[in-house]
Amino acid sequence: MWPLAWIGMVACCLLSNGVYSQPGCGLSLTSDSGTFTSPNYPADYPNYSNCTYKISVTPPKVVRLTFTDFNVEEGYDFVYVYDGDTLDPTQLIGEGLDGTSIPDPKSSSGSFMTVQFTSDSGDTRKGFQASYTAEDKVFAQCEVGQYRCANGVTCIDAWRRCDGDNDCNDGSDEDASSCACQDIPSSLTICRGLEWGSKMTLPNPLDYSHTTLDMVTNSAAFTDLESLADSDCHPRVRELVCATIVPRCEASPSLRQQLPCRSWCEEVKYSCNIEDSWEAFPNCEIFPYINCNNIKTSMKDGVECFDGNGVNYRGNESRAPKEGTDCIPWSDDQSYIAEYPWANLEGNKCRNPDKDNRPWCTTPAGYEYCDIVPCNRYKFKKDTEPNRALCVTDDETGEVNWKTGKPACEVDQKFQLQKDLLSEDVYNKAVSPTTSLNIKAYVVNVISLDNMTCAVCWRAGEEYTIDCSNSTTHKDSRFLTCENDEADIVTGEWSGKTTLSAENNTACLTMTLKRDPTYHYATTISPCLILIILMIITFIMPIDKGDRIGFGVTVLLSMVVSLVVVTGFLPVSSTLPFIAMLIIVCMALMALFMLTTLFIIIIHDKKGPVPKWVRTLFLKHLARALLMGDLTKKLKKEDPTEYTISNKANDIERRAKADGYGPSIGGVNPPLNVKNEVGATLIGLKGSVDELKASVEQLSGSIDAMASGGDDDEEVGEYALLAKVLDRLSLVLYIVAIAVAIPCTLLIGRPKVSPS
Repeated sequence: MWPLAWIGMVACCLLSNGVYSQPGCGLSLTSDSGTFTSPNYPADYPNYSNCTYKISVTPPKVVRLTFTDFNVEEGYDFVYVYDGDTLDPTQLIGEGLDGTSIPDPKSSSGSFMTVQFTSDSGDTRKGFQASYTAEDKVFAQCEVGQYRCANGVTCIDAWRRCDGDNDCNDGSDEDASSCACQDIPSSLTICRGLEWGSKMTLPNPLDYSHTTLDMVTNSAAFTDLESLADSDCHPRVRELVCATIVPRCEASPSLRQQLPCRSWCEEVKYSCNIEDSWEAFPNCEIFPYINCNNIKTSMKDGVECFDGNGVNYRGNESRAPKEGTDCIPWSDDQSYIAEYPWANLEGNKCRNPDKDNRPWCTTPAGYEYCDIVPCNRYKFKKDTEPNRALCVTDDETGEVNWKTGKPACEVDQKFQLQKDLLSEDVYNKAVSPTTSLNIKAYVVNVISLDNMTCAVCWRAGEEYTIDCSNSTTHKDSRFLTCENDEADIVTGEWSGKTTLSAENNTACLTMTLKRDPTYHYATTISPCLILIILMIITFIMPIDKGDRIGFGVTVLLSMVVSLVVVTGFLPVSSTLPFIAMLIIVCMALMALFMLTTLFIIIIHDKKGPVPKWVRTLFLKHLARALLMGDLTKKLKKEDPTEYTISNKANDIERRAKADGYGPSIGGVNPPLNVKNEVGATLIGLKGSVDELKASVEQLSGSIDAMASGGDDDEEVGEYALLAKVLDRLSLVLYIVAIAVAIPCTLLIGRPKVSPS
């Protein structure tokens, strides 16, 4: 019985783990052709199937697998095909097969192939039927932009070679010998002085069989590519051609080959596709957009610019000039990222994913071109500096016009002065100046200054004399002269006076300027004063309300914002301006009194009597000084109960004596039992009086509560009264401190004038 029980237990365990004896499962097929099916085919296969079919044919033939019928539960049951006698996932040919569609034929790279079938505990289907044959090995003919693995039958994207991941089943795409970096020989003249270095790796994406540079230069397409590199269709076309025929190589263990980025190719294509030699260049779709080789953003006169149509522009411009707002991030509309994953759509930077004629971005108002300078499609006039306007030519009419709105400009005073004074018509370096110089000048504009007096002076040498002029010019009558040596200055918020003087061989144009403070008083200083006044509400709010602290903190934060705004429009100087210093002082006072308020709230909630000196000093005298009256009158008065009871007892005893219960006039004491009886009576009477007194007090309190409507049903604690006094004191001190801070701050912040 023991062996039978053991066998039954083992059988139950095997069945519970899904191991069945299934017909047609786990075959080893060694003939050069044959057929196999899933378990129970054409009936439904069982649950928990895990069948392996190992196929081997006569070398050097390869296995050709064809499915003639296929129906497995989609998403749950799978058929896996492996290249070789292995179940290694890296040798998997394609993905797991499921569903009802008959898969494409599969071929191995050698004479072995393994097929695995698995099913779960859910629904089952008819399964599959497959046949295999031994065929001669047919080498794959990979297309341009592909690399053929060493097994000869697998093609992968060329940019996946030497990228750190095994994309070929045999790992040949990451072979150290084929991924090694080589020097670009100097004989390849079109690729001298490349931006990214002098190392290359072969084969290139044009032909996977060109493993040496001689093969590359002797190819049929090389002559056309060389002509394309020498053309002027795009300023970076030479670099693109070289980056394709001799791909960049980095000495990195994970990433060694870097093909050109697709955006670079698309930009050059826009400018160069009209060239006959462009037909020799591959389709831009073969190039990657990650782990790729790209050039730096082009610059012109120190400003970012774009080449061609700007598809490869990777600068930081992110503002729409017409709308005057920042561009909307590309991530807000995922359709662009999904359609143009190669276009480097990062953040809200200006880009050109749809291959328009210049970089653009989206704004709340819609589509708008960015204000970026084109690198090689313009020519500025003589004696002018580059700007960000785009001037284009109409191909039909030949007229030129601004493509975008003309930018705001201002006079370059330095350039204009040099041009006026040092031009050939005015100044001749071969001729010495006259010994007498006449000065005339006027103020053109005030850009940004603080209240100040500024003197611009000219001094001549000993052999020359300098004086003010007595005449203006017919072109401009605003010049100051000896006769008219003063003029008022009014420009925007600035006003003042300018004076021309000449003495001691020195001529000076003195400007006294001041800023009109009305605007800043109304927009900046007034809100600060309002916040200072609003802080008083903190002391008016009930002490037992938690909103008091929150309100005070809000006002304090508003003052911080006001300080940031004020320091933003004030000019930067070595000393702190008066208004900024005043705001800082007021903020410090607010913070101090906020701490005081917190202390008062803590005192308010304290129970018990205050010390006698506190009651006298604060609740009586200080409260009167703060117009709160004598608060000690509000305190609960304690009745001398013992004294009252004692008096009541003495009265009763006197009455008892008067009634004959006390000692007689003659001095005869009453009997002892009489004394005891009288004492007991007195004690009982005393207790009754106490009970009557308590009842009367309780009744009186109830009547008072009903009469006052319940408003004064609780006595005010001594600490609560103390908190009210301190709160009123803080209010007075806050007002006084603010009133004193303004003149003190003005006095401290006044600039010191040295006696010299």
